[in-house]
Amino acid sequence: DPFVHDQALKWALNILEQQSSTEENILCIYESAFTRSPSSEEMSAAKEMIANLYQNKDSSENETDIDIEIWANFCHTIFNMKEFIHLP
Repeated sequence: DPFVHDQALKWALNILEQQSSTEENILCIYESAFTRSPSSEEMSAAKEMIANLYQNKDSSENETDIDIEIWANFCHTIFNMKEFIHLP
């Protein structure tokens, strides 16, 4: 859905404006999405996902564009988590 992609992009841009570390970005995303910090397992999985996304990118692309795309993909993943979709 174009709306969801657009919202993920906006969320990623907002996160990247803070110029924080990967761990701080993940923490901010979890806190805003779920009003909680990620568990140690979630943090590890998120850091691994982000690292894998960076490894799969073409280094000839603009670094800023790569950052935006990777964090938008991560935010989109958060949108698809059952905890985000369903209220407890």
